[in-house]
Order: sequence, then structure tokens, then C-alpha cells
Amino acid sequence: MRTISRHVIRELGGPLVFAFGAVTGLLFLTAIAQRFQELAGKGVGWRVILELMALSLPHVVTLAVPMSLFAATLYVFADFSQSRALIGLAAGGVHPWRMLAPVVAIGVVFSLLMVQFNDRLLSSANARFQDQLESIARSRPAVQLREGVVNTLRPPDGSVHHIWVASIDRVSGELRGVTVVSLSRPNEPVYLSAPCATAELRPNGRDIVLRLVNGDITSLFTDSVGTIRAMQFERHEIVFRDVVAGMGTDFLVRDRAERELPIAELRARIREAELSSQHGATPRHALARFRGELHRRYATAYACLALMLLAPPLGIRFAPWGIGGVINMSVAVLFFFRIGIIVGDRLVDAGRVDAIVGSWSTVGALLAVALPLLRNAGGYAVEPGTGPGQL
Repeated sequence: MRTISRHVIRELGGPLVFAFGAVTGLLFLTAIAQRFQELAGKGVGWRVILELMALSLPHVVTLAVPMSLFAATLYVFADFSQSRALIGLAAGGVHPWRMLAPVVAIGVVFSLLMVQFNDRLLSSANARFQDQLESIARSRPAVQLREGVVNTLRPPDGSVHHIWVASIDRVSGELRGVTVVSLSRPNEPVYLSAPCATAELRPNGRDIVLRLVNGDITSLFTDSVGTIRAMQFERHEIVFRDVVAGMGTDFLVRDRAERELPIAELRARIREAELSSQHGATPRHALARFRGELHRRYATAYACLALMLLAPPLGIRFAPWGIGGVINMSVAVLFFFRIGIIVGDRLVDAGRVDAIVGSWSTVGALLAVALPLLRNAGGYAVEPGTGPGQL
């Protein structure tokens, strides 16, 4: 019997490595596509970009591992069925369940390992990733400013400046369609507008310089009715002094989000939120996010076991349709798994469903399909060129 288990594990090795590389590469490229173009065009160094790419890998791995286990197991059992391995076992008096036992064991081991991975590596990588983004935002004003919203700067002198940016060029970092409302003098608001501008951080690390090109300045004297002063300029520079001062200290002690916390701290936050929500101090949706993150960590980990239970019977049944059928089934199930996780996360974060329902519904659906199929898995084999039939 140990020979059978070793044979199954050995056969899974190659397909698992290949599937993990393919799935990880695909998810990784998708994850960094948006960030890379935005950061590469705004003066962020390659070292920082590479670090962000590396820090995004743990999140990719949490999804790639269960998906790879399913694809590899599906392929191996389809191959067993086509090569008459199951028929040979049955003819020798060995129940085909003996080939499923090591699969279940592998699923359990990977699930437990992924719980630890999600607890330690994933949370610390998420925290470091967010820290790096915060650092970039502080040192790169063009990254910090957002498109299509009012960006407000409040220097220590008490003045207030509102900046509207229509768009930001992803290659040059140029700001386009810029409007600035400066309220440095209560009775004399100043309106500046320019088709383009640039934002830079001064060497002192505290001042932001905004340089506008070919724009207009309009000053309105509220204490003198009807008094307006307007002028045009080719180049105009605004210095926002000390708007970055003190951010370093605040940044280092910032409160961690739920995705940046290990499981023990996440449980502690949930207990605190439950107590404070009873007195109205913590909103219900915040408590839902903490619970959702906790269950999400466990659900994505135990999806390894659920998918490995589903793969063998599907591999046996779809073997007659060849490698094309196996690939199509893999894509369909993995697409369902990926979309199910995303939709569940969003529903939980929005407070529309309970954390347990949103996080575990996809895993539950996989098990609901896998368990009935497993009951009959020992009674099915596939003759080459025929459909599934009873042994």
C-alpha cells in the first residue's frame, strides 16, 4: 500500500510544479500590471518597484497553491484512468480509494501549511507593502495627488489649499487640468488654473513645489464688492511649506489594517470591536471586515483540501475527452473558485452578508459537489476511447 501512495505522490510532483509556476505567473502578472505602469512613470526607482512586486507574491501564492493542487490532481487522475491504472488496481483486489488516500493527506498537509503562511508571511508582507506605498506617497507628490478628486493641503501656517487634477500622465508624471484654490488669506481667495503642471518634493523633505504652466490667476476681494483681479502667466510656482513635516513619525506608528494583522492580533481586534460596537463606538461594517479577514485566511487555506477532493472524480470522468477536456474543466473550476473568492470578499467588506457565509460559501460549494462524486469514485474507471463505466 505504501508503494501506491508513493507512486501517487511521485506522479503529482511534476504536474504540481508546472501548474504552480503557470498559475502563479498568470496571477502575478495580473496583480502587478496596474501598479507597475503607475509607479514606473512617476520617478519611483526600480529597486522599490521590484520590492513591491516581491511583496505582492504572498497574496498570489494564497490563491495559486489551491488552484495548482487542483489542476495537478485532475491531470494525474485523468492519466491514471486513461492508462488503466484504476482497472489494474480493481483487478488486483485493491480498492481505488487507496489512490485517493494520499491525495486527502496532501490536501490536509497543504491546508495546515497555508494557515501558517496566511498568518505569518501574508500579513507581514501586506504590512510592508502598505508601508512602502505610504513612503512613496510621502516622497513623491505626483503619486500622492489623486485624479478627479479634491486634494487638500494644510500647511502649519493655518492656510488651506485645494488642488484638483483632471488627469496624471502615467509616463512623465505631468499633471493635467490643474485647478488650485488657495485660502491663505480669508478675505482674498486665489484661484489658479493651468492646463499642465508638475509637483516635486524639495530636498528638505518637507516642502512640496507645484509648478504651473500657461495658466490664469484670479483673486477675489470679499471685503470689496465687485473687486476682482485677474492675470495670466507663463510659469508660476507655489510652495507648500512643511506639508510633509511630521509624517515620518505618524507613518511608523499608523494603525494596521485588518489584512496586515496576524491571526492572533486579528482575533484580539475582533474581541475589542465586539465590545466597543455594543456601545456604538465601532461601526458594524468595521467589525464585519475584521471577521471577514479572519475567515478568509482559513477559507483560502482549506480550499486546498476541498479542491483536491473534487479533482480525482472529475479527472476520472473527464479522461475520455482527452487533455482538452481536462484543461477545460480545470479552467472552469478555477474560474469559479477565483470569482467566488472575490465576490465573497466584496460582499463581506460591504456588510451585505455574514463573514462566515461570504468567506466559506465557495469552499462549501466545492465540497457539496465533491462529496457525492467521491462516494462513487471507487466504482468508476475509464477504458481508453470509451466513457465512464462500472468496474
